[in-house]
Amino acid sequence: MNRGGWCPWGGSIALIGLFASACPSDDEPGVGPDAEKGPDAEAGDARAPADAEPGDAAPPEPDFRIALADAAAPEAQWAKPSQEDVLAIAADGDDVYAGLANGDVIARSAADGERITVDGDDWVFGGHGDDPVYALLADGDVLYSGGGDQIVRKIDTETGEAVELDEAPWQFEEHEAQVRDLALGDEYLFSAGEDDGEGNHGTIRAIDPDTGEAATVNDEDWVFDDNDETDDDLFAVTEADGTVYAGDDDGSLYSIPADDPGDGERIRDEIHGKDDGVRDLAVQEGILYSVGLDETLQATDTDTNEAVQSDGSDWFYEDYGDDILALVVLGDTVYIGGEEDGRVEAIDATTGEPVEDSEGDAWVYQAEDEEDVRALAVHGDTLYGGTEDGDGAIWAAGDLPSGRFADTAVDPGETALFSAWIENDGDSGSRDITLQVGGDTVEERSLELGADARELVTFGVDTGDRDLAPDSHDVTLDTGDATQTATLEVRSVARTE
Repeated sequence: MNRGGWCPWGGSIALIGLFASACPSDDEPGVGPDAEKGPDAEAGDARAPADAEPGDAAPPEPDFRIALADAAAPEAQWAKPSQEDVLAIAADGDDVYAGLANGDVIARSAADGERITVDGDDWVFGGHGDDPVYALLADGDVLYSGGGDQIVRKIDTETGEAVELDEAPWQFEEHEAQVRDLALGDEYLFSAGEDDGEGNHGTIRAIDPDTGEAATVNDEDWVFDDNDETDDDLFAVTEADGTVYAGDDDGSLYSIPADDPGDGERIRDEIHGKDDGVRDLAVQEGILYSVGLDETLQATDTDTNEAVQSDGSDWFYEDYGDDILALVVLGDTVYIGGEEDGRVEAIDATTGEPVEDSEGDAWVYQAEDEEDVRALAVHGDTLYGGTEDGDGAIWAAGDLPSGRFADTAVDPGETALFSAWIENDGDSGSRDITLQVGGDTVEERSLELGADARELVTFGVDTGDRDLAPDSHDVTLDTGDATQTATLEVRSVARTE
């Protein structure tokens, strides 16, 4: 099986990457041989254990450096025609998967875009027949797909064949119309389906990922249909921390407890405009991002179910210039694409402002075929996309601006995101990574990395929970081997009611 020989350094989170060219030099704060290593270590030396005898060699130790993105102009890594519109993209490990308008799912090498082969033949899954594939979700050695045939399917990524149970394909057939999106929670796989126009409303459904059977709550199938308030299509679904979020074709957002869909509710009504439907969702550190046919990117506080505030007004970005069909979040950056001639923009996930490249221009990636960007995915520090309205194409772009650990400003009560790449210049091991604000620890988490591996870490600072007064506050990221600082400004403005 030809898999291209590419490795994105691995890791426990699907935010693992390259950015070697963007690493700070040895004389920058927090990196290099003179970076801080702790109170008992000489600069440049590995830490010795407290009980080491004089003259004993220090045991192998990890050495966690901090590497920041430099927001260089984006770099096109590869682009391949698909001969069909690309409607869905998923990336995991060495491979990128694309769902096509003709019903096929294909696999390409993430390294160079070449087709993956199995026993000399191209890897292709044709289980959806001639119906378009709208949704893909990669999870290790399996890939979930959904599309116009109303069925959710499970694919073996090694073979490209349907996963079978009891000599029959794993498949979920409870939707009454097209399956538009998929999301994986701690326990269930969630699918979003359209209204079939015959009295069956658009629904979110929960599926047992092992059996392909409908998940049940109180002996009934897990189903959310807006409590019969609407017959709109449900185009987007995502999940975080035990809550499912959905967006409909009426521009509204929903919050649904994963353990009880009966308690689901509409949390923001027609925020993308009536008849200007939500087309994609992503959630990170208590912020729900949504895009739609009203040409905006918006942010919702999942604690309050209200719009995030920025400088006294609702946080939203409206300068894309056309319908926005896809988004993906990587650390401190939201990437959006849509019907704007293959254009992908990078938006600061905290402020809603365009991210600038190192030349002071807005960071923009332009797909070669300049057709509509229908789908986006990210793995490591590489962005993958698919285009339609032509022959279709699949492409990869690097030099992403995620992981800047930049100074930022927020309104009182809002959340600021701080993100950086941690790379291990030593032996395999773990460190406790801490984020401090004003000398107080906000969060500590354990991170394990192999030798020469790296991973993006993102912390959210909820200024309301931390009771941070309007002022400038010092923010410090500490790996135990290196530190990096930034400034968090809490503005002197009040939340808009």
